[in-house]
Amino acid sequence: MIYFSEKYVEIYWDEVNRAVVVIFKGYMSSEQLREAFEKTIECGLKYQAKKCLTDNRNFTTIRPDDQKWLEEVYIPKAARAGFTKIAQILPQNIIQKQVLNKLGTYTKSLIDFHYCESFEEAAAWLKKQ
Repeated sequence: MIYFSEKYVEIYWDEVNRAVVVIFKGYMSSEQLREAFEKTIECGLKYQAKKCLTDNRNFTTIRPDDQKWLEEVYIPKAARAGFTKIAQILPQNIIQKQVLNKLGTYTKSLIDFHYCESFEEAAAWLKKQ
């Protein structure tokens, strides 16, 4: 069931895996990035989700101030909302891949991140959780 859809992101509830799925479609402003992540939390609260799958293959840029916001605001808020597991499909861009790996390292005590190369791999990991 689609929860939120814009040209830069689609967020939906996956009943089979009982997970929020976030598919990034391309460039986002800081405002759009923060809106997308806030909508992810809203969807998680609505369905009492513990798991999330983020498809970052088309994620273009995470600016330093957005990275700081994700670390200091979003991840703690997502953990308080109930998320315990996040499967991330990594982007092809090596710099963005490093940023996402770093984010997971800093927040490992709050949420268990698992990095994947494909949607199938991410969904399979979530199914086992």
